[in-house]
Amino acid sequence: MCYIKNGVLYKVLFFILKEVGGMFKKCFTLIELMVVIAVIGILVALLLPQVGKLIDKARISRVEAALKTLKTATIKFYGDCGGYPRDVGAGRDPGFMYRPRYVSANDWEGPYLDRWPSTVPIAGGGYYDYNYWGYAPFNFDGTWGNEVFYRLHFNRGSAATRNILRKIDSDLDDGNRRSGAIRHDDWNDLYMYVGEGPSA
Repeated sequence: MCYIKNGVLYKVLFFILKEVGGMFKKCFTLIELMVVIAVIGILVALLLPQVGKLIDKARISRVEAALKTLKTATIKFYGDCGGYPRDVGAGRDPGFMYRPRYVSANDWEGPYLDRWPSTVPIAGGGYYDYNYWGYAPFNFDGTWGNEVFYRLHFNRGSAATRNILRKIDSDLDDGNRRSGAIRHDDWNDLYMYVGEGPSA
């Protein structure tokens, strides 16, 4: 049976192809492209600051975790060896991963750290510095020169690092840069008190 009577089938097929073909165009008009680009731009502008804040929070959390780990390692060393490690150069392990020569093998129960934190995960980098020497703000026992503390140094001070220092102080201490167990210069150095006492 044939349904081509007076071109009806031809007209129906032409109508269907015309409608379907219009839905699947092969190109966009300039206005459609501009609208899509504008929508994407608005979404990026809304989401980018939030992503940046999440990245900063993650970096601050890593710094805080490193400081807590260093403090715990120092206290364990003191408990095992009867004294604190001696002062070493900035960014160096004072004796938490490998036994120092001045400590008896019977006393040292380490390693107290898997690895020394190599760098500060903030733009510009920085380092962690173990200190065993005099620092007046942490001289709570009246004996000069036996203060044990960590210095966290940012290589590049800025308004961003100021906010990071304040956040760390607020999270781990009293939030006052001139009191408590954490002090900072509001620019690129943070100091964390550990204790006072004899060296091993």
